[in-house]
Amino acid sequence: MQRAGEGFAMEPQGTPPPAPGQGGGRYRWIWVLFAVFAIMGLARMSGQRDAQVAGTERTPTPSWARHKVERVTPTPTPRPTTAEVSFLISGSAFGAHITYSDGRGGIHQTSQKLPWEKTITVPLGMPVSISAQNTTAQGAVACRISVNGITAVTATADTAYGIASCSTLVR
Repeated sequence: MQRAGEGFAMEPQGTPPPAPGQGGGRYRWIWVLFAVFAIMGLARMSGQRDAQVAGTERTPTPSWARHKVERVTPTPTPRPTTAEVSFLISGSAFGAHITYSDGRGGIHQTSQKLPWEKTITVPLGMPVSISAQNTTAQGAVACRISVNGITAVTATADTAYGIASCSTLVR
């Protein structure tokens, strides 16, 4: 019998490991080539980005993105502060004594043949009125007040010396 460690010599199999600082040449070249290709790839991508910045190969911007959008708040249209008021006196009577207020505190009187019409400008919120008295014993008189072309009030008097009276608040 053999004692432990006798007769069995360990023979190296294959190639011996490289000495420190001298081995791994094949793998080192693979890593060097990988690094070179990586650097070249990065340089190429950087060059393409620089070309895009310079404008040589630029993707067109969509038309909706080219226009600057400004938000404009519309200025509200100022509300009118006055209105056109039309007074009309008509009828089958020959004439009438007419009294009207102008919405500013003034009272006006006139005697006129019929029909008679007067248009004035009145501040909103002011009262206006008109009255017409038949000057004869026959016929009728009628009054009408229109604000901005829309009839606000009418009245008729069909008696001898009758009075038609209209009044409204200007709106």
